[in-house]
Amino acid sequence: MADIQFDESTANRLARTFRDVSTMLHRAGWERSLAINDACMEFKGGYAKRFTDACGIESADRGSLSGKLEDLAEATDRAIAAAVKERERIAAHEEWRAKVEAAELVRSQDALGALGVTTFDTFVGLEPDTMPVSPPPITAVFGPRSRGRYAGGAGSGGTTSADPVALRGFAARSQLVTRNMRDGLSALQMAVAAYANSCSWAPASVATLLTGFSRFVDENVSDERWISSIAAAFESAGSGTLGDFDIMLALGADNPGVFTDALFDPKLSPAEVAQIWALLAASKGFNLERLIERYSFELACLDGIPFWVMDKAGRHALEWALDEEHPENPAAAYARMGFEPGERSLAEFEKDLLAIQTGLSRAEGLLGGGTAGAIVQLVAFGRHDGGVSAGISMGNLDTATNVGVLASGMDSEVQGISDPLRGFNEILSREPGYAMVTWMGYQSPGLPTEWLQRRADKGGAYLSSFLDGIAAQRANNPIDRLVVIGHSYGTNVAAEALKTTKADVHAYVAVGSAGLKPGTSARDLGVSEIYATVSERDPVAGIGQATGARVFTPADELGGIRFTGRVDPLDLDGAVEFPSGGNGGGLAVTKHNIGTFAEGEALDPLAPNVGYFHPDSSTIFQLKRVMKGDIQQ
Repeated sequence: MADIQFDESTANRLARTFRDVSTMLHRAGWERSLAINDACMEFKGGYAKRFTDACGIESADRGSLSGKLEDLAEATDRAIAAAVKERERIAAHEEWRAKVEAAELVRSQDALGALGVTTFDTFVGLEPDTMPVSPPPITAVFGPRSRGRYAGGAGSGGTTSADPVALRGFAARSQLVTRNMRDGLSALQMAVAAYANSCSWAPASVATLLTGFSRFVDENVSDERWISSIAAAFESAGSGTLGDFDIMLALGADNPGVFTDALFDPKLSPAEVAQIWALLAASKGFNLERLIERYSFELACLDGIPFWVMDKAGRHALEWALDEEHPENPAAAYARMGFEPGERSLAEFEKDLLAIQTGLSRAEGLLGGGTAGAIVQLVAFGRHDGGVSAGISMGNLDTATNVGVLASGMDSEVQGISDPLRGFNEILSREPGYAMVTWMGYQSPGLPTEWLQRRADKGGAYLSSFLDGIAAQRANNPIDRLVVIGHSYGTNVAAEALKTTKADVHAYVAVGSAGLKPGTSARDLGVSEIYATVSERDPVAGIGQATGARVFTPADELGGIRFTGRVDPLDLDGAVEFPSGGNGGGLAVTKHNIGTFAEGEALDPLAPNVGYFHPDSSTIFQLKRVMKGDIQQ
């Protein structure tokens, strides 16, 4: 007799196991709820919030899993019922076929009508249903959510208080519940395996659910270890209150993954990022290539990590975004970097990335023709205030003895990131241990909005973070001389950065300044040396200084906008002016711009085109001295 491969008793056992485990998961909620309530009696602050969030995720995921198992039990019941119907159909059809064969035999034997058998006498009824019964699907998928176990850095000022005894009590009670879950998972795995061997007629597709169940159990185990580690941190400190950052450091000793979660917390200072990076890089199983593969865009603009890592990540992100074999990548990179439609067209975005890539190649070409072994690094690549930002260092920023950082000015964007490179190469030509950085890390204003302060305030915060990143990474190998240079509106940005940075900056240089924020003083900048230059043939700088403005406050008598002239850097106490007109060495500067990149540029003697950072300009001639520190104050 024909049959289907379906053992009803095995199927019933599977349905029963689905229901038993579902019920166990449902009941586990009561025990966990009691344990959570006891733990939270004195658990307050950042990590307490993370704990309750994690418990909420666990509860929701457990409820989802329990419901899916109940659905699977019902689906298995339907499969059992369908198997019964299919077997009844098969039996009825085989019985009918037997009758047909018997009737045909009778008719064949009475071929001459000797027995008087008629067709009516051999009629066996209509053929039963020939359409096989289809088994109902027994399938479900389940994937638990990850649970955040990091509460923030010291920059957030967060603290947590707890009773470690209560925390350990939760961990112990949760472990009993988790053990029951693991037993339930094992029972399910055995029941599913047995069903697969004897019930192939109605296959059960639950491998993804079982994998998700296993991950869910692992998440619970991670919670228990996490809470036990927090309890240990409080026991070790002998205090009922700890800073969230201190707790994070303690947690990372047992779980390096915590450091990865913490690394991208926007509240962290570059110094904290550097501290976390050092711990992560030293942790067991750390894999830099895998980290960059997953987080290249995030690492490319993370102040506080080593610059060689930032460079590696940034180049990886650029190459991925501009991969010609994947024309969809630019749009994906656009979205991944946080751009919204209308902020920057996709076409301009691609031009930005190509310009950065070209800038790196040009810088390498320049250094390759000069100092042997010189390094070019992409030390910033990201999005700020609706624009693409980037920084290129000619020289190794991780080891350089003397470092110059140029903040770009009005109308600057990464498509002009190559402009200062030849001038920087001139400075580096006899100083292989130096590094010169062109930093375009903010959205610069155009001429109509140059008089506003907002872009300088925002840009100053970004540059301050970048300088703090230099200080954090060079804490054990301090830079001999750090010089911050601003050009045009960038002098305002640089001054605002100096007001807040924790980096030890030795000198501030203002080139073609459009003026500083009203009220700025030399003391605000926190540097021992201030230098400034403006070419007599620069038609733009003076206008910027004269038309600086600030937005009114409610206390203003007239309302609206009240204009106040910006501060001329040369008016700061102790400021030293150096020439840019050619009388101090080099060519006279003839325009406000940085300068052109073109190799072998021919100068028109009647209308020379010399920007401030032209390699032969008097500005570059004087900047060489500033970088060495041999200009008399």
